[in-house]
Amino acid sequence: MLAADPTFPVQLAAAGGVGVLHTLLGPDHYLPLLAITKASGWSLRRALLVTAVAGLLHCGASALLLPFALAATRAAGTLAGVQDLRATVAAWLVVGLGLALLGAAFRARRAAAVAPAAAPAAVPGRSGARALLLLAFAVGPCEWLLPNALTAAGTAGAGGALAVSLVFTASTVATMLAVVAASLRLLPAQRLPPLRFALLGGASVLACGVAMLAGA
Repeated sequence: MLAADPTFPVQLAAAGGVGVLHTLLGPDHYLPLLAITKASGWSLRRALLVTAVAGLLHCGASALLLPFALAATRAAGTLAGVQDLRATVAAWLVVGLGLALLGAAFRARRAAAVAPAAAPAAVPGRSGARALLLLAFAVGPCEWLLPNALTAAGTAGAGGALAVSLVFTASTVATMLAVVAASLRLLPAQRLPPLRFALLGGASVLACGVAMLAGA
C-alpha cells in the first residue's frame, strides 16, 4: 500500500513543489498564453479555460509515456530520445507561433496606417493560433513529471507513480492559472494599445521558442 512507505508522503510533497517551481521558472508555461490572450482580446474566463487545457495537455501527454517507462527499464534511452524530439518540435511550434503573431501585428499596423477602417486583426486566425498554442503544449515534454513518477514507482509501485503524476499535474496547472490570472490583472493598468500588445506578445513568444531551442 502507498502508506506503507514512509518516504512516499515526502515524494508527493516534492512532486507538488517541483510542479510549482518548474512552472514559475519556465516562462514558456505562461508567456505564450498571455500573448495570445492580450492580442485576441479574450476574457479572463476564456484565458483561464485555455490555460487549464494547455496545462493538462502538457502534463497529460508526458504522463501517457509513464506505462512504457515502467514496463521496461531498457526503454529509458528510447524514452529520452522521444522526449528530446518532443522538446525540439515544441520549440519550433512556439517559434512559428511567435513569428505568426509578429507578422500579423506588423501587417495590421501597416494597414491601420493606410486605412484604419480596413485594418486586419492583429492575431493570425485566432482559432488557428489557439490550436497551434495548444499543440505546442501537448507536444512539449514536461521534463520533471516522469523522473518524479519513476522515483515514486520504485518505492510505491504503479499506484505511487500515478499519485505523484496527479499531484505534479495539479500543482503545475494551478500555478499556470495563478500566474496568468495575476498577470492579466496587472497588464491592463499599462494601457498599451492592442497592436502594441500584439507586437510585444509576438516578440515574447518568439523569445520563448528560441530559448527552448537553445535548451533542447
